[in-house]
Amino acid sequence: NWIVTAGDDNQVIIWNASSGERLDTWAGHQGKVNQATWSSDGRYVVTASDDATAQIWDVATGLQVAILEGHTGFVGRAAWDPENRRVATASADGTARIYYISIDDLIRSAGQRAVRNMSEPAEWDLFMPGDVTL
Repeated sequence: NWIVTAGDDNQVIIWNASSGERLDTWAGHQGKVNQATWSSDGRYVVTASDDATAQIWDVATGLQVAILEGHTGFVGRAAWDPENRRVATASADGTARIYYISIDDLIRSAGQRAVRNMSEPAEWDLFMPGDVTL
């Protein structure tokens, strides 16, 4: 079992609930993270932040797969609907928003962000440091 925490350091952390071990740290917000909420299937986390966005994260890859924009004040809360098709957010700007989420689009986005152009030396060095030959 895993636990997700949100913090004043702009990060989201995934913890092993049994051992207390930090499993992953996600950075993408530009302000304090006010809330982190699991999707009902456990595949995604939505976060709400002082940077006026909510963000969706793929738990398996740790990749940010969507940024939900439109608020002008900090986002204090974000919640999934039971079918994981919508995310509702509440903001200090006095509005609530509902974002329609396509899980297929999230999967496609995660896959695109995970692809790297390893033909570029700088990309290769980033992921394969040292003198590695194949």
